[in-house]
Amino acid sequence: INRLDSMAGEVDDDRTQKETAQTHSHLNQRIKKFASDFGTPGVERDPFADEQAIVEFENGIDELAGALQADRHAFEVATRAVSGAEAEFQIAERLVSKSVSDRIADSVIVKECQKTVSQLEIQLGRIQKRLNVPHEDWSSVNLEASELNNRLGVVSGKLRSELELAQQAVELLSTASNAVYEAANWRGRYGIVVVGRPGVDELQNARALLNRGNYHRSIQYSRASAQMAENAITAAKRQVSREKRKRARKAEQRRRRRNTSSGITFGSSSSRRSSSSWGSSNSFGSSSSSRSSSSSSSSRRSSSSSSSSSSSSSGGGSGFGTSGW
Repeated sequence: INRLDSMAGEVDDDRTQKETAQTHSHLNQRIKKFASDFGTPGVERDPFADEQAIVEFENGIDELAGALQADRHAFEVATRAVSGAEAEFQIAERLVSKSVSDRIADSVIVKECQKTVSQLEIQLGRIQKRLNVPHEDWSSVNLEASELNNRLGVVSGKLRSELELAQQAVELLSTASNAVYEAANWRGRYGIVVVGRPGVDELQNARALLNRGNYHRSIQYSRASAQMAENAITAAKRQVSREKRKRARKAEQRRRRRNTSSGITFGSSSSRRSSSSWGSSNSFGSSSSSRSSSSSSSSRRSSSSSSSSSSSSSGGGSGFGTSGW
């Protein structure tokens, strides 16, 4: 009885479960009745039965002490489970807040997750209240908190994945928009530009799908739009390269024609200059011959004059001499 009475404080502790407290109360009543009957005068007692009863009472008290310790442990486990559920709920709540403030249209999955988190918040409130109820069933609290923790983990993961998908859709839409803009404003040499509106229709579809929260389809259209724009720019660059090679070939052909024409002109000029030089040489020869002929005539004239002079001189002398004689 003394040992059982010493447990009264532990039994009254809020952490002691109701079942344990009831076990204590029932055992206390049995022991007190046994003690009352044991002290009744004139009542014949069976010592073996009394000994057996006392052993059972001691075993019951031992089990009660073990139950009290188990209740403390169960309360700690339940407390940790509730704390885990609270932490998981905070994660889910932040994701919900992000989904509301990200200015991206919510998908069906996002809306379902938001609704689920709201419902689980109510359930978390009930569990938190149960944790503060004296002599509660901690095993039940632990089980419910653990299940809530799991459900919050699942919805958080689902919502996180969907938000990441939404963010990916936004980024790919931005990439596609830049690619389409670049294609529309691309200018190459020789006046070459990107023809048509490559990727524009796909970009509009991607944007419309994102606004409806259809992230998967929006991503598909964004990728298609960006690819079409990039392909168009690549094709235009190839056209510039072809045009460059074409013009280079034409320039080479013109250069060769100029070189060929210059060679023919140079040969004709040389031939004419040679012919003219030959004619001039003949003229020089004629002039020299003429000058030589003139000199011969002059020499002949001079010689004739000298002969005449000699004849005159000779005739006069003879006359002088004859007349002297």
